[in-house]
Amino acid sequence: MTERFFDEAEIAITCPKCSEKTKKTLGWVKANSQFACAACGENITVNPDQLRRDHEALEKALSDLTTRFPWIKKR
Repeated sequence: MTERFFDEAEIAITCPKCSEKTKKTLGWVKANSQFACAACGENITVNPDQLRRDHEALEKALSDLTTRFPWIKKR
């Protein structure tokens, strides 16, 4: 899988104060680790180390899938 594929993927980030979910792309989150919740204004910080670990785990899982099921096409 390409880096660009993951950068375009959306994730929902939940506000710890009001539980509002905000969708951001992984590419946006990698470039901007903080944002204000649109619902309550709470400052939300995304942990870049956790994001990196999750990204690496996802890459490994996809690699394992394409090894087990070679008919799955990579982009």
